[in-house]
Amino acid sequence: MLQKAIEQYILDQANHPLKLDEFIKSKRRFIASIMDLSENYKDLWSARFAKIVRKHNLTVAKSQVDWGVLTTAFFEHLSKNQSATPSEASSTKNTTTTNNTTPKLKEGDYKKFDAITGTVVEDKVKELAMKLSNEHPSHSMILDTSDPVWLEYFTKSELKEIEDEKKVTLSELPKSMQTYLDCYNGLPPPNS
Repeated sequence: MLQKAIEQYILDQANHPLKLDEFIKSKRRFIASIMDLSENYKDLWSARFAKIVRKHNLTVAKSQVDWGVLTTAFFEHLSKNQSATPSEASSTKNTTTTNNTTPKLKEGDYKKFDAITGTVVEDKVKELAMKLSNEHPSHSMILDTSDPVWLEYFTKSELKEIEDEKKVTLSELPKSMQTYLDCYNGLPPPNS
């Protein structure tokens, strides 16, 4: 099925330069339906495409692939198939086997953080992550409150509330440890 999809694309493009980025863009929904994010999908799909192109004695025109298109398509596919968890969606449609023992979070496994204003923080992080095509910490559910992009999603008071939530305060060093560390003040740096 994979080989046929790639071959069909190549045959359809017979009078045009073959470009991996154009293939990825045009077949992103198909690829997303069978891909597994735990694999190195960039190398995998580059190799699959190159193999079929070589088989037909053709060449590939150089192009810059926006892999974010594929990642976005994968998450769109998951959201359309919400009855399946991410691991189920990729394992039921993927022909390769993986030995991934990482537990997957399901809806309800954790409590989302609601700001005082009622804004659900995780939903806003997801909203930004789905909007961006370039890599950003929000794709890993990381929210750096000093990043100005968040001002489009949260008020300053909400960002302050997020920053203060479960804030870890560092205790002072014991006096003996501080005295020991102070002994190094004024020494030249190593290798100087």
